[in-house]
This record gives sequence, C-alpha cells and structure tokens, in this order.
Amino acid sequence: MRRIDVRQLDYDLTPVAGLALVGHYLQALHPAWRRLDAALPVRTGVSHSDIVRS
Repeated sequence: MRRIDVRQLDYDLTPVAGLALVGHYLQALHPAWRRLDAALPVRTGVSHSDIVRS
C-alpha cells in the first residue's frame, strides 16, 4: 500500500476531501472483506462485508 502524507494546509478543503483517504484504507482491507464473506455466506440480500463497510 502506498504511503499517504497527512499534513496541515493553509487553506480549507471541502467536506468530502477526506473520502479519498477513507477509500484508500477500505481498499487495503479487501482481503479481510473476502475472508468475512467466506466465513459468513449470504444466500440473498446484502453481504456482510458491504454492511461493515457502510
């Protein structure tokens, strides 16, 4: 996983600016999502990994 440099800026960002950081870390957990879905299979509906991500 690529390193992310977090630092204080001298200007304001929009409220959605942190979503890139959140998405980066959620992607890093992809192997854990697969293990969760394998351990707790769902026949119909929403997978357990999607519920945890939300």
